[in-house]
Amino acid sequence: MRKLSSLLLALLATITFANAEIIERVQIGDLYYNLDTENKTAEVTYKSYDNTYYYYNYNWKISKANIPSSVVYNDESYAVISVGDNAFYTCNSLQTVTLPNSIISIGKFSFGSCKNLKSVSINDGVVSIGNSAFCNNSNLTAISLPNSISIMGLSVFSDCQKLSSVNIPTSLDKISENTFFRCSSLTSIAIPDNISEIGDMAFYVCENLVSVYIPSSITKIGSETFFSCKAMTSIEVDEGNSNYCSIDGILYDKDKKRLIQCPGKKQGNVIVPNSVLNIERNAFANCSDVASVTLPSELKKS
Repeated sequence: MRKLSSLLLALLATITFANAEIIERVQIGDLYYNLDTENKTAEVTYKSYDNTYYYYNYNWKISKANIPSSVVYNDESYAVISVGDNAFYTCNSLQTVTLPNSIISIGKFSFGSCKNLKSVSINDGVVSIGNSAFCNNSNLTAISLPNSISIMGLSVFSDCQKLSSVNIPTSLDKISENTFFRCSSLTSIAIPDNISEIGDMAFYVCENLVSVYIPSSITKIGSETFFSCKAMTSIEVDEGNSNYCSIDGILYDKDKKRLIQCPGKKQGNVIVPNSVLNIERNAFANCSDVASVTLPSELKKS
């Protein structure tokens, strides 16, 4: 019930700011806000440039963003419930972010390309994180995601090349496309059994990811999900999974008619089962330690 209520609140926050009477880009302290005068809520936003909507010139001097739970404007109090799209995009001086318990949504590109961002504290009330919210943060090494999150967009951590520690919330049901795209410092990831889908290129070029375990709950794995994971020695699948299986660390569909991915660090000779009819694109890409591959005679051309 709490998950559903929080999700409705996040959707309501989005709809509210789309339709309500808004006072835009009010500076209160070091930050800028969009104020919903009807619902008395606030969204952290960016400072526009010459009254246009370019967002790359936010307050460059900010190194610590301690977002308050409420702000006061013209003697009226506003609850801060979201970090808006692009709010801190390309703020290269930003190093740490602390979100209050009142925040329920983090918008698209909100903390994207903050080159010196090292630490983010996300409260347990956050329900949704938008596309590319933390993308291209070259110094972000770790982040803890609360189990309140039920929506996580595309490419949220793409190109965070120093990210080595992250958890997947048990409240989430999908790892979206490109979520950990080129997170080259990620060495391990625990996929909880509430996840049903892993999107295209979700772990694309995670060069130091050693192994992955696919739980029984997974019903769909996108294309090139584990492409060029050069350190990966095996992809293991829970025996109870109805859609996928693993043979000698290689990922197949359950019927063994489709070879999906050979792990990048696979060594020696690979004998593909005679039941296999198709091999996915780039299934053996960068598998430089594979000495030979024996293919079945009934293999189809893709």
